Amino acid sequence: MFKINARTILGSSIAALFAATATTTVATAAEPGAGSPAQGGEARLKEIVVTGQAPKEGGTEAGYRVNTTTTTGPWGRMELQDTPYSISVMPEDFIANVQANTPAEILKYVPYAHVYIQAGRFADNTNLRGFYNNLRTIDGMKIYGVGQTLEDKERVEVMTGLTGFMYGISNPAGVINYVTKRPTAKPLASVTLTTIDGVGYNLHGDFGGQLGGGLGYRLNIVGQDGGTFVEHQKIDKYLLSGALDWRLSDRVLLEFDASTYYQKAMGMQVSFSPSTGKASDLNPKDIDTSKLWGQKWSMQKDEYTQVGSRLTWNFDDTFTLRAAARYSDTSSERLNGNATNITNFQSPYSQTYYHISPSDYTNITTYAYLDSRFSTGPVSHVLTAGFSWDRSNSKASPDRTASGSIPGSFNFSNPIYVDKPNYVVGSKPKVDYVKNRFENFVIGDDIKFSESWSALVGANYTSVNQRVYNLNTGAIASNYDKGKTTPTASLLFKPVPAVTTYVSYLEALEQGGVAPDVYMGQQVVNAGEVLKPMVSKQVEIGAKATVDEVLLTAALFKIDKANQYTDPTSLRYVQDGREVHKGLELTATGRLWDRLNIVGGFTWMDAKIKKNTVNTDLEGKRPSGVPETMGKLYLEYDIAAVPGLTLTGGAFYSGSFYMDSENTDRVSGATTFDLGARYRMRVAGQGLTLRVNVSNLTDKRYWLPYGYLSDPRYVSASAQLDF
Repeated sequence: MFKINARTILGSSIAALFAATATTTVATAAEPGAGSPAQGGEARLKEIVVTGQAPKEGGTEAGYRVNTTTTTGPWGRMELQDTPYSISVMPEDFIANVQANTPAEILKYVPYAHVYIQAGRFADNTNLRGFYNNLRTIDGMKIYGVGQTLEDKERVEVMTGLTGFMYGISNPAGVINYVTKRPTAKPLASVTLTTIDGVGYNLHGDFGGQLGGGLGYRLNIVGQDGGTFVEHQKIDKYLLSGALDWRLSDRVLLEFDASTYYQKAMGMQVSFSPSTGKASDLNPKDIDTSKLWGQKWSMQKDEYTQVGSRLTWNFDDTFTLRAAARYSDTSSERLNGNATNITNFQSPYSQTYYHISPSDYTNITTYAYLDSRFSTGPVSHVLTAGFSWDRSNSKASPDRTASGSIPGSFNFSNPIYVDKPNYVVGSKPKVDYVKNRFENFVIGDDIKFSESWSALVGANYTSVNQRVYNLNTGAIASNYDKGKTTPTASLLFKPVPAVTTYVSYLEALEQGGVAPDVYMGQQVVNAGEVLKPMVSKQVEIGAKATVDEVLLTAALFKIDKANQYTDPTSLRYVQDGREVHKGLELTATGRLWDRLNIVGGFTWMDAKIKKNTVNTDLEGKRPSGVPETMGKLYLEYDIAAVPGLTLTGGAFYSGSFYMDSENTDRVSGATTFDLGARYRMRVAGQGLTLRVNVSNLTDKRYWLPYGYLSDPRYVSASAQLDF
């Protein structure tokens, strides 16, 4: 791993790219991603040639409605309306228009996603269907370690529920899939400058085009420096990302991508631990969340290097080979602070620190699938068989963590900053910590009985080999080596072409949870222990309809999984009983009527703990941090009287939830609002887009799960110049 200062990136690399780009004459500005080759070239979709000025898929003029998804693993690229799963896609235009550069900033708009940590903590902890999401992929391949940045991503695709057939071992939350930007058919040169509250700046250059001989390129370069909407926070960030597509023939496509990323944030916002153990005893209105209540020396540092390649080879009209490999090397370090012993927000309190020294992760992921198309009488098939394999190794220092009290007298009338305490952490050489190897062998059949009836059936044999090492002795602390077959089956019925209904059954092998370091401010007895894998089951009934230019979806689901929790009595992380989540998801995406775009949805969920034996008091309780209802609505309206001007606004609601597993600490839900605008114009023959957005317009202050408080009101503004 290595570090390049953001100013170096801004001063040299972008300037060099401008010089290179200037040699190419661009007659008209190309929209980001315009004319991109279909990623992966999967044969399930017929090639469609579009002429004229039809809105591009997922573009602003299409209301951000997309037709296809790539997050379905072995099934390949599929029509979104005809997938028997709940999938939400945030396309490139939407990411740009809401000025999202981090996963948390875009997941805020995903109807299914519940982001439960403030941005001032620099994380993207997310629940889907009430479960913590720990499955992230890039172009359908698993990644580990640290989060991603979005400047080089074409889409963010979120699928809720079990994904065992698609990705093998996983949890019931679903998957968040990042799709990398691909080369453009037309020359592209775009530069965007973004500022948060006028104190921090992000400069992003996006360049693409064709080099001849079937070879296309895409380059994304980012530098960020300065503050945030939290006082005294500072960010230093850079990204170098490139992609090449090489179409060797009409039947063979090779794709490559590589990126290196670095971010260091100073001044971490704290979590809040009341002296009574109940957040409901504290009024969040009494705390100014725009101030840094942690220490200026608290920090988070993330970096990664990633390399990926993919091959799509259509041998003939019958067989298609899809293969890919990805390597990643990541490192992450955390020094967090917490506010403890809080009786109220007017009295003195204490501060503690928790330092996790740099942990290194390496990961290799591969897959290879062979699709074969054939018919048995009037029934057509696309039979897919193949495997995926991923291996991850992590290393950490034997003295990887340090924690303690921060000397000083603290109060909430004004932040008090003190010197960093003296302690030793991460001083010893890194040794093996966790080694995982997952192998999946899949076979699936995409069956079409008629124009109205179809089915997806398949099975995945997952082999799990997991070793956890004692950092001090090097001995194996836990070892799990086992395999299991899990099935999937979906039946789809289309009464009319614009409507698809389905019923799905899925099973998945879920990796055992990792015991957290602390629970409600107290040390967990078996912190870091990895529990054994479990089997989860899901039934889902849904419908999807394309009405004019809007995609409407509805899904009823039931998920039954093993329960994992920290027992508040013994302070031990255990597997005990079952956790059953039942719910309803509704979404709407598209152009509602002329000039009006809509992206939104509503979730209702009944989540309960059942069959507990370790702590029978938890029977019938609602899992902590899971609201019963959640709703999101984002609207855009083009002003006819002022061509190029668009007004934007959003409303985001999350219902009440329990902070604790015993359901004694209930906190209220909250509704926040965003308001913004963008203006598109031509300047000296070039396209210029100005954007501004006010987040949390009313400066609503409310509790998030696990002792976090909401972000304050802040303003994002950007200028994008397309050459």
